Amino acid sequence: MLSRIAIENFRSIKNRIEFSLEATSFKEHYNNLVEINSKKLLKSSVVYGPNASGKSNLLMAFTAIDFLVLRSANFTPNQEIGPYEPYLLDAASKNSSVKFELEFYIEDILYTLYLEYTSKEITREELIFRPKKQPSIIYSRINKAPISFGEYYKGERKSIEKKLLSNQLFLSKAVLDNVEILIPVFEFFQDKLSSFPFFEGFRENKYQQLYAERLADPNDIDFNRKFNRIICAFDTGIKKVQSELVDWNENPLPDEFPDSLAQKIKEDYKYKIKTIHDIYENDQVIGETNFDIRMESTGTQNLLVSAGIILDALEDGSILIVDEFEKNLHPHVTKSLIRLFHNPELNDKNAQLIFATHDMSQLDGDIFRRDQIWFVEKNEKGESDLFSMADISGVRSNVPYDKWYDSGKFGATPIINELEMTF
Repeated sequence: MLSRIAIENFRSIKNRIEFSLEATSFKEHYNNLVEINSKKLLKSSVVYGPNASGKSNLLMAFTAIDFLVLRSANFTPNQEIGPYEPYLLDAASKNSSVKFELEFYIEDILYTLYLEYTSKEITREELIFRPKKQPSIIYSRINKAPISFGEYYKGERKSIEKKLLSNQLFLSKAVLDNVEILIPVFEFFQDKLSSFPFFEGFRENKYQQLYAERLADPNDIDFNRKFNRIICAFDTGIKKVQSELVDWNENPLPDEFPDSLAQKIKEDYKYKIKTIHDIYENDQVIGETNFDIRMESTGTQNLLVSAGIILDALEDGSILIVDEFEKNLHPHVTKSLIRLFHNPELNDKNAQLIFATHDMSQLDGDIFRRDQIWFVEKNEKGESDLFSMADISGVRSNVPYDKWYDSGKFGATPIINELEMTF
């Protein structure tokens, strides 16, 4: 589970900000919490703010860390570190290190990963954990100094360090040599951190195909059942969702398609999703028919993808990070999907949801605790700042959060000068 992240000099975030899923002492919504080693963590958090305030940049920080851990072992000499995106509106910041600090639990052990890097060099990489109450360093790498190792580190050292490039993470490189103490950390990023900083058409199609394959798998009955229960619970008119292999003999591609392109299309779109609807006559059901998924509304198509990634998170106990979570969904549907994470019976593996939205109807004390709600706003220099509703004095759990936010009492709302919009 995620405990907190600190970010500095990344995109619009110049000065250090800290986003935390550690619960305060507030008493509301106990089901929204999970306790690990006497520390209470939140099962979800929502981020609000105007367009271009930095909400997406907060979420993209998770993607940047994930990318470096999983991919940097394959970087070539002098290859630029792609996620190096410093704050550009300050002369000193634009050439300084990006800095991240991520705190997370694996089972009941707390880990902290420190990362700092420039365009071509990792300037700091440290991994600390707490197998007992006191923190212990697993390894520490500062600039070009030799890497130091803690007493818990067992495994190859010098040969990995010798092969390590300045733009690669030691963590990413060492798991290739099966350093045992680092494998659970690598697997945390590989399996437990699911970041969707934005939804795009290609990404939605990719996940539609993934869930189409799972729906078509006769051995994945549990996923099929749960997926259909979510989709059919909403007022979409869908009776059932099913999937089948595409018969390319019945749906041939044009002859002028190059063989390589035709093969890629057939592989990428191997399955097709069908939605089953009842047929009526005189208000009586007389049969059923199926629609291609493309015949459904954009909202329904997005619901299929959202249901799939949420089920994955709940099944794996992973951290789901999504921008524009409400895209094309009715607010009541969004609200119900959020509540899946707060339901202790459905979320028995302690999955977490972090999302950014403009949908003020989700600013609701019936769903969220005050420490689950965050705001991002920019100052006149374009620097993003982050704060929680829990930091604002005088906000009780029974006030109308949405109306207070809309009136500007929390800040982080757009300032629009309509006079400048005259032509």
